[in-house]
Amino acid sequence: MRSADSLKRTLRDLGYHSTFTAYSARRALTAAVDFTPSVALLDLELPDMTGYQLANEFRSHLSQLVRRVPLLAIAELPRFGNAELTRAAGFMGCLSKPVQPMALNALLDRLQTGACS
Repeated sequence: MRSADSLKRTLRDLGYHSTFTAYSARRALTAAVDFTPSVALLDLELPDMTGYQLANEFRSHLSQLVRRVPLLAIAELPRFGNAELTRAAGFMGCLSKPVQPMALNALLDRLQTGACS
């Protein structure tokens, strides 16, 4: 939970004030429907399922809005993720823990400009 809260603070420091933090995969799915995020940062090590499983849930969701949310993986690299695995799972990028603000900002900027697609 501390890393999620730290990431939320980092996002706010970068100017992203409309954020939602979920501490489980199930809550993230529910929140995605209610909150409709413009991007979802998914930890690959969640208590109730892996981030890879959660990405699959996002992609198979009935709501078009949820299926189209760009996904970014957060992981202890290379232990839990690598570029090939995360790309195959539908992630548009992967950040190493602890997330560095400059790397996060650069990846979010690339998403906004369409450079990640």
